[in-house]
Amino acid sequence: MFDMLCRGCGVVHVIEILRSALAAFLTTLLSAAAADVIGTIREVRSLPYAEALSGLPVSLEAVVIYSDPTCYGAVIDDGTAACYLSINSETKGIVQGARLKIHGSTTQFGLFPHLKSSDIKIVGKADLPKSQPLRADELFLPEMDSAWIQVPAVVTGVESGGIAYTLVVEVFGHEFKADLPPVPDADRRAAALMQRTVSMTAVAATVFNNQMQMTGRHFLVPSFDFLVPMAPTGGIADVPLCSTWELLRGASGPNRLVRLVGVVTQDDPKGFYLRDAAGSAFVQTAMTGRFPPGTRVEATGFGKVAPYRPILRATAVRLVDQGTPPPPRQLLLDEAGLSTLHDELITVDAEFLGLREGTNDNLLLCRAGNAFFETVFKSYQLPFVKELAMGDTLRLTGICKLFTTHPMPRPEWADGFRIHLDGPSSIRILDRAPWWTEKRLFSALWITGLICFVSLAVVAFLRHRVACQMQIIGGKLRDEAVHTERDRMARELHDTLEQQLAGVSLQIDGIARATESNPEAVESRVAVARRMIRHTRAEARRSVWDLRSRILENEGLPAALRAMAAAVSGTPGSPAVEVAVGENLPPLTKSVEFQLLRLAQEALTNAIKHSGASKVLIELLAADSSITLRITDEGMGFDSRSPSPEPAHFGMTGMHERAERIKANINIESSPGNGCIVTVTLPLDHEESPDIS
Repeated sequence: MFDMLCRGCGVVHVIEILRSALAAFLTTLLSAAAADVIGTIREVRSLPYAEALSGLPVSLEAVVIYSDPTCYGAVIDDGTAACYLSINSETKGIVQGARLKIHGSTTQFGLFPHLKSSDIKIVGKADLPKSQPLRADELFLPEMDSAWIQVPAVVTGVESGGIAYTLVVEVFGHEFKADLPPVPDADRRAAALMQRTVSMTAVAATVFNNQMQMTGRHFLVPSFDFLVPMAPTGGIADVPLCSTWELLRGASGPNRLVRLVGVVTQDDPKGFYLRDAAGSAFVQTAMTGRFPPGTRVEATGFGKVAPYRPILRATAVRLVDQGTPPPPRQLLLDEAGLSTLHDELITVDAEFLGLREGTNDNLLLCRAGNAFFETVFKSYQLPFVKELAMGDTLRLTGICKLFTTHPMPRPEWADGFRIHLDGPSSIRILDRAPWWTEKRLFSALWITGLICFVSLAVVAFLRHRVACQMQIIGGKLRDEAVHTERDRMARELHDTLEQQLAGVSLQIDGIARATESNPEAVESRVAVARRMIRHTRAEARRSVWDLRSRILENEGLPAALRAMAAAVSGTPGSPAVEVAVGENLPPLTKSVEFQLLRLAQEALTNAIKHSGASKVLIELLAADSSITLRITDEGMGFDSRSPSPEPAHFGMTGMHERAERIKANINIESSPGNGCIVTVTLPLDHEESPDIS
């Protein structure tokens, strides 16, 4: 039995030895595996960028200090550091204060590595770690990313549109956004904090770009309970009443609560402008759009330093009564007057110069006298400004804002001003610009000049073409005139000289025959032949004169008369012919000069043929109402009162016909032995017959 018990005890002892060895082996394996797993957030944040991206294993416990409202993440702290934790949307109960056991891996998206969970277990609740006071010089340190901090802040506004409830806070003079989880009474709780200094406990988050560079800072506040007012607000009766000009003056410092009472002059997205008896100031409040111009209000708040004039950060605004909008003040462009108009409702008449559209604000460029300035407005406020034309005269009403490029915004260093408009009533068109602007006038002059240039070019081209055509036509006319004159001369010679010479030939042949058969008839035939020869000479002379009528066309009647006289005087046996032309001869038509020249030729021919005169005088004289052509010879004369025995030879009928064609009077005075005077009188109001040949 004993042996049996001993043997049994030995088996038990062996089993215990084996169990101990197995436990030691398993412990050794687990220790070796644990050596490669990251166990603290500080180790995670210290990883290089490339290693963090490789997804190193992590196993640790941490407390949730901020839960993302989207349920896709949280900020955790394990006592060594804090970081962001990406979680699955299926995970529930991840709230602030929860203690988590996390198995996951590292990743990188931001300034520092963070965790991506694969398995999360809520193992209980824990106290939040103590927040770290944040100094001004630590505000933008990269290592403060995800830190649980505490900092004094002033709540200045509310913004909407994001996934969280966003407050605008001012920290150490810088403006930031603080995100809170949305709750039903968020507006009420935010209004109670407006313009108040609070102790803000939050997670310092970082805004970064695609190159993982810091571009800004914002804060993640777990709830309104982490925004604790630093000083309680007293009752309204305990707050001193001051004027706009007493803000930040004397004992009224930025930490002293004051009251302003005045009339609202214009609304603004961040508050409103208020005017009292002393002047105007901007009241910053989250409650915008509630006080239209003309509303009398009482604003309680703190003074804040701002360029050119302090503003009031209102913690509360109370409506006193509703009145009419206050009248704007006239803009004074001198330096002293301009410095008093900052934040003031003003009006000015100005010339519109142009429109510049932007993403948020639009600008009207204007000029008042020698001052150029801009007006600022939202595009939805003034949709009709696109109808304005350059040069329109506008009456502008809005808030005057001074600006400067000088480092110190002192009133005497203001570079200019802008006017902030508020709705359609801010602009009134006084006068439309004239249609004839400089641009349109320049365009019209340019077009007119172009038309004139083209017209002159066309005229020059046409004149050149006409000149070329005229040369061609002139040449054709000259050739045709030469052919016509040749044909006329041929007909003239054929009808006169050739026939008369043929007649003379016949007479000479008759004389030759008569010499043998009838000697008594020879003398009669010789006389006839002589007369025919004289007539042939006259006709030849007439043909020469016809050729010389070119002088009449080119140089006029006096020159043609002189050329005719010279031709006759140069002929042997012909009388001396003189021409006397009076002064101040009026201009005559070519047809009248032609008829007068033919009359002179006929009279001269008759004198040469019949008078036997040694001298002939041709006179062309002008009187007040007529022109006189007179041909005088000193020949044998004839009885002008009796019909001529040989009218065909004297050509009296032709002379009367030519005179009648030009409505002239012809008078022939002659007596035997006293020569002959032919006088043609042409009235100056004559009208010649169309048939002038």
